[in-house]
Amino acid sequence: MKKVKIVSFLITFIQCTAVLIIPVAISFTVPIAKRGFFCNDPALSLPRLSDTIPNAILVFWGFSPIFVLLLCEIVFNRKTCDSNLSCLNVSWRNTSYLYHRYVINLVLMHVFLFTVKYCTRSHRPHFFETCKPDALLTCKDGTFVQNYTCTNKQASFDIIDSSQSFFSGHAAVCFYSCTFIAWYLQKRIKSRNVLLLPLVQTLLISLAYFGAISRVFDHRHHVIDVTVGSIVGILTCIHAWLYQCRTFANDFQSLPSTCLRKIAPMPSHNGDSNTNATNEG
Repeated sequence: MKKVKIVSFLITFIQCTAVLIIPVAISFTVPIAKRGFFCNDPALSLPRLSDTIPNAILVFWGFSPIFVLLLCEIVFNRKTCDSNLSCLNVSWRNTSYLYHRYVINLVLMHVFLFTVKYCTRSHRPHFFETCKPDALLTCKDGTFVQNYTCTNKQASFDIIDSSQSFFSGHAAVCFYSCTFIAWYLQKRIKSRNVLLLPLVQTLLISLAYFGAISRVFDHRHHVIDVTVGSIVGILTCIHAWLYQCRTFANDFQSLPSTCLRKIAPMPSHNGDSNTNATNEG
């Protein structure tokens, strides 16, 4: 059984690695398209600011659901296990079952994100400051400039990155991870408290919104970039639950519960007592 799990893990790892190679292959095979701009466009004239959420924190954010899932599963299963070891084994099995599908969709979203960024070549709000196009000195306001050369002496990566605004990867990752956890809690927690679960879900969505909107305040993205990135993150979450979890029922409300077929919901003690009383009667 362990050999089967190890082989399955290796196959998944190879598949994810192969998929991640696609963006690299695109960068080496597809010529970089130079997108023009309107002279002295105010939307591209903003100064470059430091990131509120650096890329390192974003990477941790994107992979952090494994800790949330494992912690929740340990809490949910602690009363139904015979020992701490068995509780940990069951919790890890349930966590790996869900996290496996989460990571696959995260990789697919990354490929789609990189492809769109590379093909659209949309300029960031700080494009003029980073690129310093030579045509900006001679063009007239409002005229469209197609032929130009970046005169900035910075590293070429910064110049290329200044034309990868659409769409926001930060917004996509933030909304994908937070929506995934919110959906998980909705199907996992069976509580009669009408405030606790909606409050936690609201905090998760608020956290995702903060991560997304910070890219506008940092002058890294336009509003449309963040909006589309947020939508892509939510759609990726829906794909993770409805497709990767093999849920193809007609009733939308019952779809996610199929994904948790290996995970028994928390029993309601009041409901059990009522059931026992009914059976005894």
